[in-house]
Amino acid sequence: MLTRCSFAALGAAFLCLPVDAQTVSPGPGFVAGTITTGGTAQQLFGGAIPGAGWEVCNPDATNDLWVSDMGTAAANAAGSYRAVANGGCYLTPRDGNGKASVLGPVSIVGAVTGQKFSARKW
Repeated sequence: MLTRCSFAALGAAFLCLPVDAQTVSPGPGFVAGTITTGGTAQQLFGGAIPGAGWEVCNPDATNDLWVSDMGTAAANAAGSYRAVANGGCYLTPRDGNGKASVLGPVSIVGAVTGQKFSARKW
């Protein structure tokens, strides 16, 4: 079960409620998917280059994900970044002016066919 938190209008508090991952529809830049073939990289966002940044989160309890916007994602490879198992995320880094550094289309790879991921772009 996932938890979604929102800033409550009543004071400075967050309201957190459990949500079913299959019913979440956060917007057009959001992708909830699975690894099509374990060990083989696939494109995120239909191969489109995110305009201002992106994030990938890994809900899988035991298997890491690897992502790259510099080429094909591969485990432990140069240019690939790890989203650790059990809730780890990778978020596009920002430069000194607060702008995200997006280099190209985003690819993702996981070891297991059917491994879940959540991603968003902005």
